[in-house]
Amino acid sequence: MEIDVEDVATIARSTLSTTNVSFKCGRQRISTLLFKIGGPHRTLLEFDFEFTKTRLGMKDTNEPLTIPFNSLQIAMNTFQIPDIIFDPSLLLIPHVYSLGMRLHDEAFTVPGARCSKDLNRLDIRPGCNSLLVPLKAELGDEISSSLPLPSSTLRPWLKRAGEVVGAKLTVRPYFYRYGSGSAFDRNRNVSDSLLNLIMKHADTRTFLKHYLTRRVTADTQAIVRSLAPQGDMMRAACRMSRWIDPQRPWKLTQEQSLSVSSDPKVRKLQARRAGLRGRPSRADDYRRLVQRITNTKQRLRHALLQIRKEWDREQAIRDIQFQLSGGKFEDGVKMKLDSAERLSEHNRLIERILTLSAHTLEAEYRRRNLATDAVAAYCMVKEPVCRPGRPRCESLTAMKDEPDRSSEAVEEAMLSVYNDKRPTICFLCLGDEALPTDDRHIRDDQKPECNVYRITLEHKMHLQSHALSIHGTVS
Repeated sequence: MEIDVEDVATIARSTLSTTNVSFKCGRQRISTLLFKIGGPHRTLLEFDFEFTKTRLGMKDTNEPLTIPFNSLQIAMNTFQIPDIIFDPSLLLIPHVYSLGMRLHDEAFTVPGARCSKDLNRLDIRPGCNSLLVPLKAELGDEISSSLPLPSSTLRPWLKRAGEVVGAKLTVRPYFYRYGSGSAFDRNRNVSDSLLNLIMKHADTRTFLKHYLTRRVTADTQAIVRSLAPQGDMMRAACRMSRWIDPQRPWKLTQEQSLSVSSDPKVRKLQARRAGLRGRPSRADDYRRLVQRITNTKQRLRHALLQIRKEWDREQAIRDIQFQLSGGKFEDGVKMKLDSAERLSEHNRLIERILTLSAHTLEAEYRRRNLATDAVAAYCMVKEPVCRPGRPRCESLTAMKDEPDRSSEAVEEAMLSVYNDKRPTICFLCLGDEALPTDDRHIRDDQKPECNVYRITLEHKMHLQSHALSIHGTVS
C-alpha cells in the first residue's frame, strides 16, 4: 500500500488534534508532524537524508546483502524545499514546525532572532541572492556515521497514528516512500535518471519491481472506450483514506480492560503471587509468576483486539440494515474537537495550524508568524498522561481548576520533606504535579531525580545518600 499527500494530511491532522494519544512533551508531537514529510523573500530548507532506506526497514528480497553496512559509502542527496506563499494549509509546511522548534531552542547564532517577526524583517544584501541564517554550533545535531535511526523508534509512532485516524492496514514507514515514489514517477518534471537518484536506485527496474503498485491506478475502462478518464475518482479509490473509519476500534474499551483483570485465570495467578509475596526464598518463583500474569493479560488483550479483523464486514452489515430499515446518516461527518480535554496551549496550536490562507501578503505573513510562534510555545509543554482503560485523558487544566483533597495532601507532603523528622512519603514522585496521587511511585528504568530540589541523581547510592542527608529518610 502507498500513502499519497492526501493520506499524509489526514494522518497529520489527526496527530495534531488527537487526545487519545499523549506525547511526553509538546516537542515530540511537533517532531512527529515535521519528520514524516520571484516575489518576497522565501524561506528555503535544505535536508541531507542519510540512512533513508535503512531506517525504513528492509524490504522482502531474494538478493542477499554481501557488503557490510559499515562499508557502504553512499552520497547523500540534498533536497531543497522552498516555502509556498498562500498555501491553503499549514499542516504539511515543514518551515512552520522547523522554525518554531529552532526559535524555542534559541538555536540561531544572532541573539536578536527570538520570534518569527524578527526573521521576516531580514533582507538580502544588494548584489547577493541569499542570506544564510546560521545556527549555533553547540546545538547542531551530530549524525552517526554508522548507525541509522532504529526502526523500533519510528514504527510505533506511525502505527499509532494510523490506528487513531482509523486506517484499516497498519501504517508502516515504507508506505510513505511508495507514495512519494509514485508521485515522482507520474510527474513530468522528474526524469527516470532523477527518479533513480532520489530513490537511490541503480536501475529503473528496481522501481518497477518493488515500488510500482500492482493496483492499476489508471481508468482503463475510459482509456479503452476513448472517454475522459476519471482521475479524481481513481485516486480516491486507490489511496489509503478510502478505508478510513473513525469508529474502527484500535484499543480496548474500559469494560474490556476490566474484563482482562477480572478473568479467572488472571485472578488465580494473582492469588498465587500474593502467597509468595514477602518470601525471599521464593523470589525466583515470584518473578516467574509475575511474568506469567503479564503474558496471560497480553494474550487476553490480543484476543479482544481481533475484532478489528471482522470490523469492516460486520459494520457494513449494520450500516446496510440500518438504511434498509428507514434510517439515514447525518449529512457530513462531525469532527469532535474535544477542546475541554486539551491544554489551552494545544488548542491554540491547532487553531493556528488549521487556519485558512489569507488574501493579502501581510495577512499571510501574520498567519505564518502566529503558527510558528504557537509551535515554539508548545515545544515546552508537558502533555497530560492518557491512561489506557480510562474514558479520557486527565487534563492538567482541569486539575488546576478543580482543586481537591489530593492537592492539599501534596502540599502537606511537600512541607514534610523539609522537616528534621523522618517522613514516610516518597520525595521523588512528590514534585511531579501531573502524576495522580494514587499512581505516585519510583520507576526503576529511569535515572532518579529529586523533584523537590530540581537536581538529577547519578545512581542508586547517590539517591540513598541524598534521601538520608537532605530529606531524612531511608530509601
